[in-house]
Amino acid sequence: TDLGLAINDLAAQLFDIEFTGIYFRDPVSLHLRLVGSRGLEADEIQEAERTAWQRHPGRVIQRGERIVVEDTRADPTNQSTTSPRRRVEIRSRCYLPVNSGGEIVGTLGLASSKPGSFGEAHVEGLEFLADIAGLTWSRLLEQRRRETRDKILIAAGDAAERLLAARRWEDVLRELLDTIHRAFGAASAFFIDPQGDVVGDDHAPRFPAAFVAAVQENDHTGLTGNGVVLPPPLKVTDSRLAEPWAAVAVMVGEDLVGILLVIDGTEGRVHDANSIAALRAFAEPLAAKIARDRLEQRLTQSQRMDALGQLAGGVAHDINNLLMPVLGLASNLARDESDPDRRKSLLDIQLAAERGRDFVEQVLLLTRRRVATDELTNLSEVVEEAVTLLNSAIPPGVRLETEIRDRRAGVLGDRTAILRLIQNLLTNALHAVGERDGEVVIGLHHTPADETVTIEVRDNGIGMPEEIRSRLFDPFFTTRRSGSERGLGLTIVHRVTTELGGDIEVWSELEKGSAFHIRLPRVEIEAGRSDDRPDLQADPEAGTGCVLVVDDDAMVRSTTEALVGSLGYEVLSAPDGPSSLEIAAGCHPDLVLSDLSMPGMDGLELARRLRADGFDGAIALITGYGEDAIDSAAESGIDEILRKPISRNDLGHAILRLLTGSKSA
Repeated sequence: TDLGLAINDLAAQLFDIEFTGIYFRDPVSLHLRLVGSRGLEADEIQEAERTAWQRHPGRVIQRGERIVVEDTRADPTNQSTTSPRRRVEIRSRCYLPVNSGGEIVGTLGLASSKPGSFGEAHVEGLEFLADIAGLTWSRLLEQRRRETRDKILIAAGDAAERLLAARRWEDVLRELLDTIHRAFGAASAFFIDPQGDVVGDDHAPRFPAAFVAAVQENDHTGLTGNGVVLPPPLKVTDSRLAEPWAAVAVMVGEDLVGILLVIDGTEGRVHDANSIAALRAFAEPLAAKIARDRLEQRLTQSQRMDALGQLAGGVAHDINNLLMPVLGLASNLARDESDPDRRKSLLDIQLAAERGRDFVEQVLLLTRRRVATDELTNLSEVVEEAVTLLNSAIPPGVRLETEIRDRRAGVLGDRTAILRLIQNLLTNALHAVGERDGEVVIGLHHTPADETVTIEVRDNGIGMPEEIRSRLFDPFFTTRRSGSERGLGLTIVHRVTTELGGDIEVWSELEKGSAFHIRLPRVEIEAGRSDDRPDLQADPEAGTGCVLVVDDDAMVRSTTEALVGSLGYEVLSAPDGPSSLEIAAGCHPDLVLSDLSMPGMDGLELARRLRADGFDGAIALITGYGEDAIDSAAESGIDEILRKPISRNDLGHAILRLLTGSKSA
């Protein structure tokens, strides 16, 4: 306004004019504003601005040409009529473009009560006034941009400090978006996840996938829109993108973690590289915070696993030694028990011991056991085995169905670990359905595009809210308070999946159900190949031969002796390594069954000494630590590793396998 009045005063000194004014294109609204015009009432200015685009001022900006009306009475377009409120008639007009940095930003207009007041002799002086207006306008705009930039940089700095101080980036996201909203003077600001969902607003419509993909493809340059024409390659629209907007991708490494988007409530806002740079001032500290949070989560998870591993390693052996006589003797006594009630009690004792063994096994699997091995596991067979094992635990009214579309899918990995993964997924789904009528489906299908196989487990159960979904894979986290639920199942699923080089996707909606997708690297199973495993539920055949049992724990040793003897074998025993070497040298047993952890000489050293002395029979270690704890078993001459506690049937099959030379996988 001050600029317009100054031009008006200068023009009045140089020319015989009635009034002067400048129509500037407002950089925010793009409307034409009339400034610096003396003697016009507010309603006259408002009317002049409203019709400016349709009159000479608008033509000058649109075409970049000057317009001179020598006599308004002879104006063929009739666009230079005098307002009835003017005290004198306007007889001549002149309109010149106002240039700012090569862009026409306005029109300088002059009016006189005399015809022909603006001839060619006046052009040089008139253009001088227009140049002064354009130069001053450029400085004003630069000052505004500088003030806006400083405001945004200060806001971005404050936002970075708040992100750094926050425990989690989600805790300050809403505050961050409010800061962006205010700093840009925008109508709204959003953070959009890679699926197009507005983070923090579950009811907001999802943004089009094409929009997310377009922003991600321009992750280094950002993307802007004018609200009228979508930038290529976008072909879909969203009502929220019908206003000017700017968007940048928030990247952590090569991964898109979200999109920052600002949307203006006015059609006139023009976003350019400056808007993108300003928005990046917020996106970069946000990406850094997300990356830091992820790293801290991994470190915390690793620390938890280390602590759990130390706990497991310290107590597993002792717990399994305690369970060994319980499981072994209960299974042995139940075999010859004729009283149904007593037999049922013995089987219950056996079942309780097996559950204790399974829990210790899960802890060991979670923390120490190697999952990625050279063993080729047939997934369809493992899925069917898991379903068979869980059939007795399915609540009434719940259907457990299989959809196996890929029967030749294999995975290089420990079969027991993969079985545990599937069992835990199915158990979790069955619990989610509960006692009400429902359905659990396990599927297996091939994705040829990336040569993966997907294990899908879905249910129509109660679903999960976000606060539970975010903690699914934490050790010992569970929403169930049953004594049999210890919160390790999904932690094991996560650990096995990641060690096999796969990934997990989880979908869940309250009262609609959940779905887990486990994608694993696929290996083709040869046609006709099957896993010939013995029926471990059947009673083992009675055997012949001599077995030397070595264990420093007298109770475990006597239990193992009783089990081996009940299977028909001759039994010798020793409490330690040195005495067992003397016995083996004198009687030459067919099998040495030794504990791993013994004082003085452990099972590994005993095996090495036996092989060095020429012993050519079978050697097996029986341990409560887990076979993954023994890195040098094969080098020590050990044929197989058995797990404590062990039932009579399992021990019988193992001894028969060892004595017939059929080594365990």
